[in-house]
Amino acid sequence: MGYFVLSSNRAMVAEPFFGLFSFERLGAFWMLMFALVCTIASLLSFLLIHLAAQQVKRPAAKRQLRLSLKQMIEPSVLPLALIGALFALAYAPVLSFVSVYAKSLHFGESGNLFFVIYAAVLLVSRPFTGRWFDARGPKALVVFCTASFAIGLLLLSMAKTAEVYLLSAALIGMGWGNLFPILQTMAIQSGPLSRSSSSLGTFLSVFDVGISAGSFLTGVLMASFGFRTLYAADAAFLLVVFILYFSMVGKKPKKEYSHARQEHA
Repeated sequence: MGYFVLSSNRAMVAEPFFGLFSFERLGAFWMLMFALVCTIASLLSFLLIHLAAQQVKRPAAKRQLRLSLKQMIEPSVLPLALIGALFALAYAPVLSFVSVYAKSLHFGESGNLFFVIYAAVLLVSRPFTGRWFDARGPKALVVFCTASFAIGLLLLSMAKTAEVYLLSAALIGMGWGNLFPILQTMAIQSGPLSRSSSSLGTFLSVFDVGISAGSFLTGVLMASFGFRTLYAADAAFLLVVFILYFSMVGKKPKKEYSHARQEHA
């Protein structure tokens, strides 16, 4: 799971850089054609995956596929999923408008390096944070990643030079880049092992609502308050989410993370 999340995060942060590069150099048509080729390649790669059949004895009644809300949603994951959606709400202004913000500051080519620095820090830090998770559990790691994320947002709001702008990218990559897979792994552990797929599906569904709503709200607020105020307020909002995390999730008794250790990097 950890390697899967690492690869998907790497693609997510590299996409804005290559998208902007191809759009500026080649135009919208070739940018979309490149995206189409990547989509087809992804589908073909999926068809090449072969999983060993698992012989699991189950009652005949349980072998029937029931597409019900109860089967698709794991209630025990909902508190953590809500926290994940709120964290995603805080990340949405970065994902949606950081490139536009860099252009408004006239950073030139340095503005396109934000997600490159983000990805580089993510790739370097993930193996270490994965081992930290295995050895210590999520509590201290969530504190560290949230603090890094918040400081990065504050620096982003105050950035007047390309160096500060890229430093904020490193801190946000260290923070949010590691926080998301931590929450995702915790979501898998929040429900029964037999319902891991439902647990993950519940978390990602609610998370997607947060990232989508955040992108919409960011556009509305940015037009009214500007980039600097928006990113500074986002850092304050992140601290509120952090408090909610510990009130809703962080104070629960510590669980065994043997299942997590098999799935986290």
